[in-house]
Amino acid sequence: MACDLARLPNLSETTLLEQLQCRFHQNQIYTYVADILVAVNPYSKLDLYSPSTSSDYTSIPGLASRDPHIFALADKAYQSLKRTGKRQCFLISGESGAGKTESTKLVLQHILRVSRHKRPWIQDIVTQVNPILEALGNARTVMNHNSSRFGKYIQLFCEPDGVVTGLHVSHYILERSRIVMRNEGDFNFHIFYYLFAGLPRAELLKLLLVNPTNHRYLKDTPGVEQYLISGTPAVLFEEFVLALGDIGFTDEEVSKMWRVLAAVLHIGDIMFAEDGEQERCTVRTPTVLNTVCMLLNVSEAVLTSALTSVISITRGETIQKHFSLQKCESTRDGLAKTLYGRLFDWVVHKVNTLCSEHGDNTPANSPKNR
Repeated sequence: MACDLARLPNLSETTLLEQLQCRFHQNQIYTYVADILVAVNPYSKLDLYSPSTSSDYTSIPGLASRDPHIFALADKAYQSLKRTGKRQCFLISGESGAGKTESTKLVLQHILRVSRHKRPWIQDIVTQVNPILEALGNARTVMNHNSSRFGKYIQLFCEPDGVVTGLHVSHYILERSRIVMRNEGDFNFHIFYYLFAGLPRAELLKLLLVNPTNHRYLKDTPGVEQYLISGTPAVLFEEFVLALGDIGFTDEEVSKMWRVLAAVLHIGDIMFAEDGEQERCTVRTPTVLNTVCMLLNVSEAVLTSALTSVISITRGETIQKHFSLQKCESTRDGLAKTLYGRLFDWVVHKVNTLCSEHGDNTPANSPKNR
């Protein structure tokens, strides 16, 4: 079996797939095609990423000197950075479930292990970023139980001698539509199920949350109750909360996060009724509306007006146009998606602020500098 398919005398799609299959059956999930690393997800845990393995792939003379491994590519980039002083870049792509999220974590894992840190806790801080981003930006799908529903660009900041000084995350195209609509068999974002599984009952009651199937944005998903009682979301919720604390989120900030997440769920339960006589829609679930207002600390009158009408001022005259039932429902769902998106933006910005050693570590196009 060839370790580098670029060295084959005849490389075609057929031979490439045959070689990958042969290597996969031998638990060789990594294969080179020149400087490209092809990874085939085994969907099982393999003993390939221990600290001793990371040491074996540290300061290697070249890719051909070891079996193909993601640590080898990570080490090559890191050593090139130290030798040339030029920026290095990884492009990790693939279908849903291919292993992009795990591969990203493994690259960071190796670089942080072999690099020296100006501050000894930088490795722990950077490592804690993943549970936070995955809880808020990943979801269970039919194909993948931890599918990233957003694109991200992660930057590690290093000094010329390789000392890691910080991290910055830029995110793109968060799948906000998942809040209100999903493919059959897919779940909403992880964090909603973590809340119900891990938050103490007294805290849930303060947020007026009882059962996920009571909420329109979470019900009608097969397997939700079995997933909650499996214990997995409770464990992941604990990891999420610990990561928030280790990164530097305050108890007050975490509490406000719970309120916003609960408000998103309750917003989805606001229903409207058409008033044919006055040609307008009214809220027919005032109790739910009151809950949302309480959680977000907004006026019922203001929120009702925003959901059912639009006000414009033309030549000093105020004109209120009332929405149709369909428009009210669309506005409600739009509010939920926007609120979740803004929460995600804030969390990523907060993570960047806490992970950066200096203010100039933050790129000019980050939320901090907008």
